[in-house]
Amino acid sequence: MMRLGCLRKDGGCLKISAWPKASADESKRAWMPFVLSLVATPFCLLLATASAGAGHGDYFWAKIVYPYTMLSTLVFGSITIPFRLLAVVQLPLYGVLLSIAWLRNRLGLAALVLLTVHA
Repeated sequence: MMRLGCLRKDGGCLKISAWPKASADESKRAWMPFVLSLVATPFCLLLATASAGAGHGDYFWAKIVYPYTMLSTLVFGSITIPFRLLAVVQLPLYGVLLSIAWLRNRLGLAALVLLTVHA
């Protein structure tokens, strides 16, 4: 007789988990996107600030790296504090999402979705 929740006919149960068990080495490597995003954030912020040229620049790199922050200027006329904070946390948030996707073996899909949403 099969027990409720068991998948095998012989009465044994298979454990089903939404989170695949990652090895210790794989778990350490999954942090890589987040760590790289933390390293990249100050450089990207500096690049975006430099392209702004104290208000006299073309904002090219700011528009490429931080599109949502720059789109907010169409509504508010300037870069408001909440959108400045968004620029600071945007890349680390991408890193967290990519790290989670790595653990779920969905890194390629997550990268494609982020690229599409970012562009």
